[in-house]
Amino acid sequence: MIVINRHVILANKSKGTFEPPIRVQRGGVVIYGHRVQINGEVLLRYDPKNPLKCGATAYIEIVDGEGEATVIRFLPGGGQQIDVIGKLVKAE
Repeated sequence: MIVINRHVILANKSKGTFEPPIRVQRGGVVIYGHRVQINGEVLLRYDPKNPLKCGATAYIEIVDGEGEATVIRFLPGGGQQIDVIGKLVKAE
């Protein structure tokens, strides 16, 4: 499941920071990034009547449970960290 954390975006704007606002979840593992490339069938969902536990009402769900995401986080000083996450979970 992939969610944009608006609280991080608002904090970045008010503090002039550049923290990663994109949350990618696989089971109990959560990774934040600035960019995410998704491989696999996905569904972009908006469901305000049934928010996720985190409160998100708009999110990307991996349809077949076998999708893979490449998460890129930009580091201070110009570097980047790249994580590849396989088998993203469906939203609960």
